[in-house]
Amino acid sequence: MITDYLRDGAGDLIVLVHGALADMRMWLPHVELLKSEFDVAAPTQRHFGKPSDGGFGLNTHADDLASFLQEVDVRKPLHLVAWSYGADVVLNMLTRHEVPVTSAFLYEPGYPGCVAEEDMQEWSADANEMFGPVFTLAGQHRLPEAVEALI
Repeated sequence: MITDYLRDGAGDLIVLVHGALADMRMWLPHVELLKSEFDVAAPTQRHFGKPSDGGFGLNTHADDLASFLQEVDVRKPLHLVAWSYGADVVLNMLTRHEVPVTSAFLYEPGYPGCVAEEDMQEWSADANEMFGPVFTLAGQHRLPEAVEALI
């Protein structure tokens, strides 16, 4: 569930989806540049801002993003911009949900593609093991150590 997001501007809707170790704040300079021509929305994905309930992973975040897009005005053209893990979320969402997307710009996706549910569970378990310490450190505002753990 996406509860934290910023929205500013007018025009076609452009949704900015952050990557790992980030939240909606990574897009603040971009929002300032885009808001004169676009209705810009930048959500924070579950577990990336404050502590959240529910699962963590591409399926959860893809479902959350699809629900968020249903809540915002998609009667106008919808453009998606996503970076890294956010690009993976968008790719997964587009394969799982019918969303009226006009365009998508995905920068540095790492997602290997759409995999069977059993394989996705294995992938998610591995990702949770890898990212668990990273998110713990990030949650403690120890970002240099979180980046080091990620690398």
